[in-house]
Amino acid sequence: MDASPALINEIIRFWQSKGMVPCAEAQADGVPCPTLGRNCETCAQAIRALEDAREPHVPPQPEAQS
Repeated sequence: MDASPALINEIIRFWQSKGMVPCAEAQADGVPCPTLGRNCETCAQAIRALEDAREPHVPPQPEAQS
């Protein structure tokens, strides 16, 4: 699954702000992750979890430019 840089940044910020992980495999509890490099930022399962958790009317927010 290809994700835009804005979506990838949102995925990272969302899960960090919740103090949660997007799936059982990311919990490091012994459940093996099939994604090469355990890269949640580009994992289809993590992106789907974000889409499910995000409010439907809130579009992805690009990272603020400094």
